[in-house]
Amino acid sequence: MSTKSHTTEGITVTVEPKFDGDITEGSAVKFIFTYTITIHNSLAYTIKLLSRKWRIFDSIGTNHVVEGDGVVGLQPEISPGASFTYSSWCPLDSNLGTMEGSYTIENTVSGGRSEIAIPRFELAADWIKN
Repeated sequence: MSTKSHTTEGITVTVEPKFDGDITEGSAVKFIFTYTITIHNSLAYTIKLLSRKWRIFDSIGTNHVVEGDGVVGLQPEISPGASFTYSSWCPLDSNLGTMEGSYTIENTVSGGRSEIAIPRFELAADWIKN
């Protein structure tokens, strides 16, 4: 799987997905994917990541929307020129899917809010050809 990056209004979001294997839950198999995201602030002011919204799709037609405050239990503040990196995971019902979404950030000086795009990235088991 390949790294994806996107810049919105001076904020660059880079995603590195990885297939981590599968697990059996009762009679169902879940395919586990991890991803590492780096958010880089190229603006002249500090931003605070308030919330996230994910759209998750898999190849058998299952779609999920996941929303919540912050990321991995944090609402990080990112200074000008600095980056914040975190890792998380996603279980899918199939061995192929995609994720994309957005972050809501706040300008800590003005209080203004904006939506920052998280680029669409592929979740694919190692044996699937890209």
